[in-house]
Amino acid sequence: MPSRLRDIWARRRELRFVAVGMWNTAFAYGVFALLYRCFGGGWRDIPVQVVAAIAGISNAYLCHRAITFRAHGVWWREYARFYVVYGGQALLQMALFFIFSTWLGMNGYVVQFLLAILLTVLSYWAHSNYSFKDGGADCAQNARRAEDSSNPAATMPQAAGSTRHL
Repeated sequence: MPSRLRDIWARRRELRFVAVGMWNTAFAYGVFALLYRCFGGGWRDIPVQVVAAIAGISNAYLCHRAITFRAHGVWWREYARFYVVYGGQALLQMALFFIFSTWLGMNGYVVQFLLAILLTVLSYWAHSNYSFKDGGADCAQNARRAEDSSNPAATMPQAAGSTRHL
């Protein structure tokens, strides 16, 4: 990868999120399609959706933790928050899938594809502000921390009631 692209990749968390989101969308859709083909139809759609959601959420957590947010927080706490976000989205997705595919008769593959796009967009905000809020460290945050640690005033204790502007 040329150095300019490498620099953009390192500095742009949104770009990393989109790339990981595309991978995870393909991964989760592949798991769904395989399970739907083998077991889908009628009431069996729900277990297919549950298994596909668990696989997709776990894959997404690992990739977003390592690549997108470069998180260093407590993994089980982040994973629990991640599940709150994606678990809620998975429940929403399952309900919408049922409505559109069963009640409205739309093609299940098309419905799943469209819902995956919508939920990818919604998840960026939730993960940025909730899942990795304590341990996510992109390059800009790392640079600020390094700058603060090299500034002696940033590490000096403050008197009670005083404020420090850096």
